[in-house]
Amino acid sequence: MAKALYCQYYHSEVLFMTQPSAKQPLLPLAIKPKLYPRESLYSWLIRAASYNGLPAPVFTNLYWTYKNRLLHIQLNKKYPNKTFKDEILQLCGKQPIVFADFLNVDDCNHTYFLLSHLYKRSGSAHGYQYCPKCIAEQQENAYLPIEWDMASHTVCTKHHILMQNSCTNCGKFYTPHKASLRPIEQCAYCGCSMAIINKDISTHPLYDKINIPRLLKLQQQINNYIDSSIHPQICADSHPNHTHSFYYLGMQLEFRDFLSLLVYFIKLARHHAGIPTHKENSIYNQFIKAMKWERYASGYKFVGVFNTLSAVERALLLSCACDFLDLSADNWVQITHELNIKQGYFSAVPDKDNLPEPLLRIIGNLPVTESKKRAKSHRPTEAGRSLKQVKTRWSQLLKKMDREFYV
Repeated sequence: MAKALYCQYYHSEVLFMTQPSAKQPLLPLAIKPKLYPRESLYSWLIRAASYNGLPAPVFTNLYWTYKNRLLHIQLNKKYPNKTFKDEILQLCGKQPIVFADFLNVDDCNHTYFLLSHLYKRSGSAHGYQYCPKCIAEQQENAYLPIEWDMASHTVCTKHHILMQNSCTNCGKFYTPHKASLRPIEQCAYCGCSMAIINKDISTHPLYDKINIPRLLKLQQQINNYIDSSIHPQICADSHPNHTHSFYYLGMQLEFRDFLSLLVYFIKLARHHAGIPTHKENSIYNQFIKAMKWERYASGYKFVGVFNTLSAVERALLLSCACDFLDLSADNWVQITHELNIKQGYFSAVPDKDNLPEPLLRIIGNLPVTESKKRAKSHRPTEAGRSLKQVKTRWSQLLKKMDREFYV
């Protein structure tokens, strides 16, 4: 059956590619997979290809030849535009949910929260994250929700376990678009089920320091905003008590400003993570002592940008950022006064001027860091020169004299 469909679509592809694909009506699907609620576009494309007996790259090249290598680029950051969404609507009868519906993907601070799965030129940087228990429950109807592709979501909201991004059997990254005619719930390399839980995650040295309940609260807050942005009326009727606003120190923030604040705290915690505990200029180490935080030991080095880190590392940095978010204005004033924290501690991370006004006022009242300028060391003129330096300088003078003599 799969081979017959493959041959049928192969001949159709030859005819289809001879026409301007962006303007011609799309070929109907033999099998139209259902678009599940909150399913990502990436997930639907893979399932549609598998149901119709085609590898995912062949399927996307068949329908979107003008978008070359559709599954091998940062799909959520670059696509889809409105035309692409309308084409999916034409194929399955429903428009997909995309990040552009609730997130400005043109802003670098916002793409910070979209997982970066691919390098610019080749290979996968990290696999797509997933919950093995969700895959096990869905079985043949498995799909990937859109929130699994957000760097801020590291814990499954249903099963309260950390996400995985690699196969438990072979250890290779989970890249379902590379699987040839295999369902989305199987590894693209060994065919093993992705429903197996990787027990090595719990042995990670940073695992015990993650604040999973606080991360679940953060994720639920973001999910509520996503739901209200996509289906505002449905969300208001079904969950009238859910709050979709973000507040910090008594000030209401837009979603983009809240993410920018979260990014700043992540960078602040990460900047001081590599500073040893004996260094007194680590703001996070001082906050650990004052607030009795036990998030992570200083000295751990995070390699790579935030959206390419493992789920354990991202969960830890998000836990640290939530520690800063949960501080009240009185806590900020008390701790900064007791520890004699100065404005320079916050200047180590860029984008300080974009912080909310209440926090900027607190930072502005802190003592200014005294700049210590080092005196420039000049070489004494009377210092002796080596024989090689003298000969080089003498030859330069001779050449200069020759040039002036013959002018």
